[in-house]
Amino acid sequence: MVGRRSLAMFKKPKSAKMSRKGAFLEIMNAIIPWKALCATIEPYYANDQEGSSFELEVMFRIYFLQHCFCLSDRDVEGELYDSYAMRKFSKLGDWEQTTPDEVVIQRFRNLLEANGLAKDLIERINTIVAQN
Repeated sequence: MVGRRSLAMFKKPKSAKMSRKGAFLEIMNAIIPWKALCATIEPYYANDQEGSSFELEVMFRIYFLQHCFCLSDRDVEGELYDSYAMRKFSKLGDWEQTTPDEVVIQRFRNLLEANGLAKDLIERINTIVAQN
């Protein structure tokens, strides 16, 4: 979907009010130890030459969005184009930066599931969220 355009590509309005989704994602960004969780995935991700074109933390944050908001690979790709809050949370940068397509997202999800990491990581996140 290179070249896809949406209204979200324009600068974010400087309003004081944040969406509930944006506020939720800021809390998740603050309480979840992303680097520590990514360290669990890193040995598997480094060996996956096809799926390593994006930073590990970016891909893991996208996986979190999928799980948290019940999004398919295609739907989360669309949200990354349309939602400023999700794009910011994923650390994708400005709107000109390449966004992972559904195939790359699926490959990462499959990597987590095939190596038995998905369930463990989500359980760890759930424990962290429950403690806060």
